[in-house]
Amino acid sequence: MMRTAYCLFDFLIMRILRFLRWLNWIAIACCCVAFCNGCTQIRQSQATFVAKDGVRAYAKGDAAASLSHFDRALALDPHDAWALGNRAGLLMLRGQFDRALSDLDEALRLDPKQHHALINRCIALTHKAKLGQALDDCNAAVELSPANGYYRIMRASLLTEMSRNEEAERDIAEAMRIDPANASVYSTLCHIRRKTKHYADALAACERAVAIAPNVQSAQMRALSALDLGQVQLALTYLDDAIARYPNEIALRAIRAKARKTSGDIQGSIADYKHVAESQPTDPLARYDRGSAMIEIGRFAEARSELENAYRSADEFLRPSIARELAWLLASAPNDELRDGKEALRLIQEIVAATAPANAHDLTLLAAAQAELGQYELAIEAQSRAIALLNPNRAREISNAQKDLENYRSGKPSRLEPLSLP
Repeated sequence: MMRTAYCLFDFLIMRILRFLRWLNWIAIACCCVAFCNGCTQIRQSQATFVAKDGVRAYAKGDAAASLSHFDRALALDPHDAWALGNRAGLLMLRGQFDRALSDLDEALRLDPKQHHALINRCIALTHKAKLGQALDDCNAAVELSPANGYYRIMRASLLTEMSRNEEAERDIAEAMRIDPANASVYSTLCHIRRKTKHYADALAACERAVAIAPNVQSAQMRALSALDLGQVQLALTYLDDAIARYPNEIALRAIRAKARKTSGDIQGSIADYKHVAESQPTDPLARYDRGSAMIEIGRFAEARSELENAYRSADEFLRPSIARELAWLLASAPNDELRDGKEALRLIQEIVAATAPANAHDLTLLAAAQAELGQYELAIEAQSRAIALLNPNRAREISNAQKDLENYRSGKPSRLEPLSLP
């Protein structure tokens, strides 16, 4: 009997010890979970801090540094929908719409009602020519935040692209009414007015945007609007101011290089083109700017290499612009070994077919490619159509186009001439 009692006691003690051991393991597991949660919270806090650095960098006009900060933030917390949406906006500025759409899809999976991501996806899809899907996102963003003037002006921009001008004007009027102090409303209005060739209205809108809250995009469009009006000196004043504010923006220097060339400041133009040509970034947009600059300063072989690399790696939005520049070089390079008339014609014919009716610039490129292949009658026809479409404020462009037309009539192809100091 006594032995049975001892056995029962041992059994109970073993059960209690085993139970305590399990409690210990449970406690350890709980501690581990708490520790992991704590680590996650720390990483999320760090990510938020780094992302705010990205916002501050963008406010200072340093988009490259801002993108780097958001990359770091998302490495710390890849599920931050807000950071994903912001990084997507920066990627779109660099022409990287495929990467941007990937970020935006993930941001909206995490937070389907994030209206900022919806409007950015609307913009990205517009650039990818998926206008119906884009309008769905714009409509959703406006529905979620009806008092946001920027969302309405972006929808107006899309509606203008779709030739639904009456609806666009209603959105413009509503945006101006509910958000009259929003710089983004005016910068987008500037874009709309440039697209519809109301250049004076475009310049006024950009002036208003810069006065409210200057940034790289509005400063760039203000200069382009001045150039649209043929006001080259005014554009140069704007560009000097913008480059002083945003010295790392290659696109601003590329525009100033062209404006200086138009004004007759060849030395200044060459200096700007050299600055662009020697820039370091290797993304497609930077390669495109660099290739264009190398054409202007006569480094044609390097220009072809840069443009071909850019064309291969660019997305659907940027590729047509690169194709135009590459077609120009292949049709008109002074070096026989760098020209390829057949490839130039293929590139530009694809663009003309996709963007009918053709614009003046594309028709001049088509004419150059046709002339390189000895198709002078076709070149004369295309060049004549181009001249009829040129902006009358661009006297220098019209003069150059007429010179090319005379060459084609004389059986001579177009040839590039690099800038040289007088």
